[in-house]
Amino acid sequence: MFKIDADVEAAKSAIVQREIENTVHNDRLLAKQTGLDPKVIAKAESTKSMRNGFSRGEVQELASSIGFKKVEFELDWFMGQGKIMHDASFQAAETVESYLRQIAPASDHLFKYLRIILTK
Repeated sequence: MFKIDADVEAAKSAIVQREIENTVHNDRLLAKQTGLDPKVIAKAESTKSMRNGFSRGEVQELASSIGFKKVEFELDWFMGQGKIMHDASFQAAETVESYLRQIAPASDHLFKYLRIILTK
């Protein structure tokens, strides 16, 4: 299994290298764009940078403890989706996305964004 916090150079694929750089080292990229200190940016995303994210179970438990009746998780934008859309076609990207959703939860880690919907 590939460790996401591994050195970007260890990744064989340019797509994976780019995704790691944009995820794990986003503070450095944003620092270059904004001129802010990377440490300040990392503190702004402390759950990601200091705790390595959160689990669905933690979110479910917290949401239930503060009165939410329903917790839904939606995954969006798989790794390399933009490249497939622009180098192949939007239809090809839809085919890959459909397949990844069919094999969930085995493919969950391949999606970049998580939307959490809480219902009272």
